Amino acid sequence: MMEEILTIDVTILDTKEVTGSMRCAACVYFRAVSRGLFCGETVCDGVDTQYSDSDGFRLSARYLMHGTDMTGRECSLFIENNGRSLDECRPMIVTDSAALSYIETADLISTVTPTDTGVTVRIFCTADV
Repeated sequence: MMEEILTIDVTILDTKEVTGSMRCAACVYFRAVSRGLFCGETVCDGVDTQYSDSDGFRLSARYLMHGTDMTGRECSLFIENNGRSLDECRPMIVTDSAALSYIETADLISTVTPTDTGVTVRIFCTADV
């Protein structure tokens, strides 16, 4: 069973890139707000590092969010989302929320969908919670 635990609306602020002889690399700077089991926003700008080469495309977004968990308690989340396509990424989450602590070891998967101003990230827990 897959349960959607977080929806994160990302607004892209800026993109800087460089093309070398072997690969292209970019840093995509963003802000985000979250809803679901955690409602909050990025503490400072996040960054998605992306590169492509003869082996394909890779992304790794990292950001810290502060807000409240589903019990109403203040907490923070650190999210690192890694993938080779927008359809299937693997997030890793660190949190100081007791109610959300299970997501630190849960089997998580995410999808990234482009929007007019950035992307929407949906994070799913693939095991029973």
